[in-house]
Formats: sequence, structure tokens, C-alpha cells
Amino acid sequence: AALRATDEAGAALARLAEAEQAAARAGLAGELSRIHHMRGNILFPQGDLAGCLRAHRAALDWARQAGSPGLELQALGGLGDAHYAQGRMRTAHDHFSRCVDGARARRLDREAAANLPMVAVTRLYLGDPAGALADAGEAARLAAGVRHPRAEMLAALVAHDVLLELDRPGEAVEAL
Repeated sequence: AALRATDEAGAALARLAEAEQAAARAGLAGELSRIHHMRGNILFPQGDLAGCLRAHRAALDWARQAGSPGLELQALGGLGDAHYAQGRMRTAHDHFSRCVDGARARRLDREAAANLPMVAVTRLYLGDPAGALADAGEAARLAAGVRHPRAEMLAALVAHDVLLELDRPGEAVEAL
């Protein structure tokens, strides 16, 4: 994770490969899910969208084998990102929505806050700006409540974009 944060993707992927071998030998399904999820998150900004999708699918499979709803939710969010990057808005929206619904059901507000802005973004692409604006507002409130500044910032950016689409520039500036 530190190598990802410092944009050392090659080194991060090498460490993940080592960790994957160790986790596989030890039969640690949860760790394998985390490893594949991290791999997908590294491949995403590098533009390896096919690899990103494969990694998040593997993360979901391992999360289910581990019997971990939390890891399953992370993997669903990752799959949403992978489909979003490929322009598959309906599929991305479905994955993000399942992630948020599952997080809400388990009272995992931080996970819901992290993915709700993307529910809003994909809803906008699907032609529902009013729903997108409502989701963005809810996302901002939830993110502030769980002290998740990245999610709160993303929610504000989404609200801004939706308000511009609705030709409400004054409110768009206020949203930021």
C-alpha cells in the first residue's frame, strides 16, 4: 500500500506477487482477496483495465471463499471501478449500488461513503441527474459523519458536475 501511495507500481506489484505466493501456500483466502484487490487498484491508474478487472474478479472469488462480507464489498467496489473505466456505466452502477447496499446493511458506513459518490456519478451517466444529486448529497453527509475526507471531496465534485449539467452554476460553485 505504501508503494502504491508513492507511485512505485512496479515494486508494489512485485511485493504483491511475493505475498500472493505466501498466502496461497498458507491457504489464506482473505489475504488473497486483499492482495488481488490491491493489485486491481494499482493496475487501474496504469490503464491496464483488463488486468484490473481480472484482479477484482479474483478478489471477489477469494472474499467469498473466505466468507468475508467486508472483503466482498471491497471487491464489488473494485469491480465498479473497473467497469466504470471501461465505460460500462450500467454494470459499474450495479456493482457500486450492490456495494453500498451491502455496506449499509452491515452498518459499514465508511465503505458506503467511499462508494456512494460513484453511485452518483454512474447515475448521472445513466440519465438521472436528480438521483445523482441526491446521492451526492447523501454521500457528502455520510462521508463527513465518518470523517472520510476523500469520499467527501469526491461527493462535492460530483455534486458540482451534476449542478453544472443542470445549468445551476451558482449552486455548483457553492457545492465546492
